[in-house]
Amino acid sequence: MTVEEGGNFVKGNEHLGKRADSIFTFSDCRYVIKGKEILKGLSGTVKSGEVLAIVGPSGAGKTMLMNVFSLKSGPGRREGRVTLNSRDVTLSKFKKYFSVVEQQDNHWAYLTPREAITLATELQHTYSAEQTVQIVDSLIENMGLTGCQNTRVGNQFIQGLSGGQKRRLSLAIALVKKPCVILLDEPTSGLDAAAATSIMSFFKDLAQNLNIVIACTIHQPSTKVYNGFDLAMVLTGGRSAFFGPASFLGDYLQLIDRPIPRNSNPAEHVLDLVNREFTSPKEVDYMIDSWKAYSDKETRNPDSYLHKIAEEIANQKKGRGGSLPEPEPSPGALSQVGTLLKRQTILTIRDPIMYFGRAVAFLVACTFFSFVYLESRERTQSQAPYKLFLFMWHIGVPCALGVVAVIAYNMEFVSIKREVKQGQYSPSSYVFASSILQLPMMFVLGIAALTVGGYCVSLYHVPMYGQMLMLYASTLWTFESMAQLFAVQFPNPLLGMLAYMNLWFSSFLFCGIMVPEADVPWPLKVFCYILPLKYFLKSAMHTDLHETTFRGAMLDSEDPRGFSCRNATGDQGAGAESSLACYGYTGHQVLDSVGVTYRSIESKSTYVEDLLIILAIGILFKVMGTLVTITACRAQKGLSKPSKESSTEEEETT
Repeated sequence: MTVEEGGNFVKGNEHLGKRADSIFTFSDCRYVIKGKEILKGLSGTVKSGEVLAIVGPSGAGKTMLMNVFSLKSGPGRREGRVTLNSRDVTLSKFKKYFSVVEQQDNHWAYLTPREAITLATELQHTYSAEQTVQIVDSLIENMGLTGCQNTRVGNQFIQGLSGGQKRRLSLAIALVKKPCVILLDEPTSGLDAAAATSIMSFFKDLAQNLNIVIACTIHQPSTKVYNGFDLAMVLTGGRSAFFGPASFLGDYLQLIDRPIPRNSNPAEHVLDLVNREFTSPKEVDYMIDSWKAYSDKETRNPDSYLHKIAEEIANQKKGRGGSLPEPEPSPGALSQVGTLLKRQTILTIRDPIMYFGRAVAFLVACTFFSFVYLESRERTQSQAPYKLFLFMWHIGVPCALGVVAVIAYNMEFVSIKREVKQGQYSPSSYVFASSILQLPMMFVLGIAALTVGGYCVSLYHVPMYGQMLMLYASTLWTFESMAQLFAVQFPNPLLGMLAYMNLWFSSFLFCGIMVPEADVPWPLKVFCYILPLKYFLKSAMHTDLHETTFRGAMLDSEDPRGFSCRNATGDQGAGAESSLACYGYTGHQVLDSVGVTYRSIESKSTYVEDLLIILAIGILFKVMGTLVTITACRAQKGLSKPSKESSTEEEETT
């Protein structure tokens, strides 16, 4: 049976696993920002097989409460307690037993639903290939994705799945973990009425047949959608105006003299009553006070639903809930790295932005500058210094285009954080897999940049192609590491791009060409040592020039420099070179002469030293990026509990 057809999800798909009974409880949940309470002591209990709807007008605190449930980091302080079977929900437990389907369906645009579900399964379980195919087939069929299973997900730039199909794909990936609790943020957002009704009906069937807890926020459900919920919580201004069986809402409103008009939507009616923007504050306060008075009274009634909730919360605090199921074994780090590397390879091949697009841009840009400096292909005296300028353009412009990587990595990191938080893999596995793929791609980019523009047009010294490519690719990798650091450090990609371009500009300024290193004051001189462009230019010039000779000069043992140049009439003499540019006959002589003006250039070979320094700088930025990545992925924290309460188990660090 599919999501459109409804029916028993588990029947015929027993390997997906029916969960043991569980109880999800939250008590006295508060969220405080700068001394202001956004959430004000919310409590409730949801049992497995039930669906809770959190409704309320905009700004009521629905998403904030969902963030508290999901341990999402934020600027404020979270207080209260959230438990599953009396166990405090820490980050490690959240990864094992919870799945989140966010309002925005952030999928990998160039993967198909089958690939996305298969990779999620391989990342989280140690199934055989046959079992993986069986589970993926079942999820695709039950989610109604059979017809689009081989269609790319798509995004705003490429056509792909519809909004409803993306939402069902999000749910399928969430179910791969076999969670005890699924949290849904606005699951009907962007769906038409029929699709919203269908998917909410499926959620109810899913909760019952898999015996799991489903909690969702929803803005304005239709009557059909609302009637599919087991429990409802009405929020306004961070406070509760109702919590209980969804079917009881009409009776409660009748009790407080706010009956639902005939043929009206109960959800719309109660939302009108608690919306401060369109209802008088006095009326909203009446709804809040009425619920407080009613709940206080009913909590003391042994036969009431609210009394049972209060007892359940008390039991959870005393650790009287059931035990948590033992999670299935997850793949090891090497297995996760292999799966992530496979995914990154697929995305690299299909997504033109990250590497293919830049390779074309490198080819075009470097070829363009080679034609601009076409005369420098001739190894003559007058063109010797222009070799240096050409190298600056050939490395500078491609490195500047690394700003594209900042955008791409920033967009990628949104999905990475979500997947890491949900326990699909560790952030270090992602960094390792990404780094493995980056290194060979830097050589691909280097080949695109150097081969045509450098060696076909500008006639670089061909025997040194391998050494030049190694130097070039290492420099690109160092700037790529910078881009990745700024992409994860700044949530706003524009700030990351700005930081990257500032560092790129600093590399030019402090490379020893624009201003002599000796003239740079402290503490700015530190940039001369920690940025890679100086080391690249020095070794690139030596690599290309040292085995070559330059026309217009001759070896001359009588000249102190060891060479002399012919004058315009062809005469030779000690002072004849004054009428012409004269840098030397051998490459070493030219390097020494250029080094008189640009002191970072020298005839001594420092290739190995420069290469190692460039790699060390890249490693430094890579380590910094890795630390920022791990920190950002593990930024979630548990709730602050009242000081008198003690956990039923040792606190786990997050």
